[in-house]
Amino acid sequence: MIFEFCNLSLDIERRELRSSDGALKLQPRLFDLLLYLIRNRERVVTKEELLEKLWPNVIVEEGALQRAVSVTRSTLRAACGKECIRTYPRQGYRFISEVTEQASRGVAPSSAKPSIVVLPFACLSCDSDQAFFAEGIAEDISTALSRLRYLFVISRASGMAYRELATDVAEIGRELSVRYVLSGSVRTNADRIRVSVSLMDTSTRGLIWADRFDRQLGDLFTVQDEITAAIVATIEPEFSHFEASRAGGAPPESLDAWTAYQKGLWHLYQFTQQGIQQSLPLFERARSLDPRFAPVHAGISFTHFANAYLGYGKVRPDEIRMARLSAEEGVGVDNHCPFAHWALGRALLLTGNLEGAIEEIETSLSLNPNFAHGYYMLGWAQVLNGDAIAALSNLDKAEQLSPLDPLMFAFNMVRSMAHLHLKENALALEYADKACKQPKAHAHALAIRVVVLMENAMLDDARVVAQTLLSRRPDYTCSLFECNMPYRSSTERAQMCKQLALAGIPVK
Repeated sequence: MIFEFCNLSLDIERRELRSSDGALKLQPRLFDLLLYLIRNRERVVTKEELLEKLWPNVIVEEGALQRAVSVTRSTLRAACGKECIRTYPRQGYRFISEVTEQASRGVAPSSAKPSIVVLPFACLSCDSDQAFFAEGIAEDISTALSRLRYLFVISRASGMAYRELATDVAEIGRELSVRYVLSGSVRTNADRIRVSVSLMDTSTRGLIWADRFDRQLGDLFTVQDEITAAIVATIEPEFSHFEASRAGGAPPESLDAWTAYQKGLWHLYQFTQQGIQQSLPLFERARSLDPRFAPVHAGISFTHFANAYLGYGKVRPDEIRMARLSAEEGVGVDNHCPFAHWALGRALLLTGNLEGAIEEIETSLSLNPNFAHGYYMLGWAQVLNGDAIAALSNLDKAEQLSPLDPLMFAFNMVRSMAHLHLKENALALEYADKACKQPKAHAHALAIRVVVLMENAMLDDARVVAQTLLSRRPDYTCSLFECNMPYRSSTERAQMCKQLALAGIPVK
C-alpha cells in the first residue's frame, strides 16, 4: 500500500517516504509515527496513544514524542512546503493533508486473479509449547492453495506479521493488496480436533463463508483437503475438480511426523543460530517416523545450508554435502515437492554450480508458482550468474508475494548486488542500507554494504561497517565471502574481495 499526499508518497512495503527527487531520509520510528498518523487521520491521536504505539513497554519522556513529531513535521515541510501535522494543545496530533491510497508497485491488482492471504490460526486450547500446531495447519492450507495457478497467494511469512495483531480485514486487504482473508482457530481435546474457518472479503468486510470441522485427530489431513476445496469452490466456482485435487499434495503417513516437522519449521523460521540448531533434531525425528515425507528432507537440507552459509557448522564442506544429500533424498521421495527442489537449488549454489541451482529453483517454481522464497533464491542465483536484469524481475515477484517477509533484508541484499552489477551504485547503496537496518541481517549483508560503500568512494564509512562486521564475526574473511558468494565472473569476484580487503576485512 502507498499513501500519497502533497506530492509525496509513503510506501508501506518498502518503508520509504519519497518525493519527485527520490527517497527522503526518515528514521524507522519517525516512519512509524507518520504511518500511524496517516492511518488514523480522521481523528486526533492522543500523546498517550502514540507513546504506547511507538515505544511499547518502554518508559520515555513526553519530550521524546515532541521531538519525533517536530522532526517529522520539518521533514514534510521541507519536502512539500506545507504543514501536514497539526498539534491540538493538551490533546494530541492529527494528520491534516488530503491522502489518496493505491496498491504498491509490483503488486498484482485483485482483479488480475483471486488473491488471498491465510492468517495464522489461533490455538484456543494449546499451551505455548504447542502453538506450532495451529500454525502448521494454516501453513499446510496456504501451501495447498499456492499450488493453484488460478490463485494469487500471499506468502505465509507476510501473513505471520498479523499473528498477534487485531487488524481490520479491510486494512489487511489494503496493505497486502488481497481480496480475501482466511482466518481460523484450532481446538484439540484428547483425540478430537475442531478447526473453525472463515473467509472474508476485504473490500466489503463481508463474511463469505464459514465452517467448522470436527474430526478425529488422525483425520487432520482430510480436514485440510476439505477446507481447501471449499475455499476454491467459493472463490472461483469454475475451478475444475482436478485442480482442487492437485492442491492437496501428498500428506505424511504419520501425524507424529507431521507434528515434529511443523515444530521444526517453527524453530527454523526464527532464523537464529539457536532456532536452526533446535530444528534439526525435530526434522530428523520426523524423518525417522515417516521417511517418505519429502518436505522433512528439505527441512534437514535447509538447516545444513544455514550452518554452512552462516558459519554455524563446524566443518563447512560437510554441511554443504549434507545439504545436498538431504535435498536429493527429498526429490527422490517426491519429485513434485517444490520445497525439495528449492532446497537442492540452494545446496548447489554453495557448490558453485549456478546453472544446476537455477534449474532446480525454476523447477520448484513450476510446481508452486506462488513460492516467494523461490523467486528470491532464483534472483540470487541469477545475480551470481551475471543476469542482474532477470534477478530484479524475480525479486519484484518475491516482494509481490511476500511484502512483509522476515527475510526482506536478504531480498534487499540481493537487490543491492544486482544494482552493483549494473553499475547503479546509488541504488546499490540504498538497498544495502535497507538490508542492514533490519535486525536479522547477517554478516554477508554487511559485507555487501562494505563493498557498495567502497564503490561509492565512501572509504571511512566502509571501514566503520567492516569493523562492525568483524565485531560480530571475528572469523570473517574475504575468502569466506568468496565461498558463500560464488560469482561466475572471476573479475567481479576479485573486485569485491579487493574492496573488502581495502576496508579492513582480512584476506584469509
